[in-house]
Amino acid sequence: MSTNYNLDDEQDFEQIFDIVKPTIVKSMKQLKLHLWDYDEYLQEGRIILFEILQNGCKKEKLLVYFKVRYRQHLIDELRHINTQKQAMNCIPSALDVYEQADVLNGNYTTPEDETLYHLLDSELAQKLSPSYQRLLRYQLEGKKLTRMEKYRLKEKIKEILYGDE
Repeated sequence: MSTNYNLDDEQDFEQIFDIVKPTIVKSMKQLKLHLWDYDEYLQEGRIILFEILQNGCKKEKLLVYFKVRYRQHLIDELRHINTQKQAMNCIPSALDVYEQADVLNGNYTTPEDETLYHLLDSELAQKLSPSYQRLLRYQLEGKKLTRMEKYRLKEKIKEILYGDE
């Protein structure tokens, strides 16, 4: 007849935990959660082991139950993290200057475009140095800029608009 583990002693729990610890380490290497460190993997393993033992798992089935439950928990966490990343990719976190080309060229079509243009213009005027302000003015007026000047201006504007993220 099979027996269950006794959870009365903390030392017994740690001995049982030492039995399943190699499963945790192997799963940690196979299913990497980039935000987790080694201690977090162990902590989640302890929690799952405790729940399994509380449910009265038999000794001979402990390793199988633990491995399945722990790996499933890690897979669920990975799915959760990926879902959060996808949700964050759908939310526009900053204004894309290139999508607002008409506004930047001064072709106002709606009051929102005009407001947006003035907000961008004032933000850039505050943060651009005089030499970059001159390059931006030339660009908006349609004057010829060298390829390097256009690149430097574009990178500087991107740094101002997206640098705080």
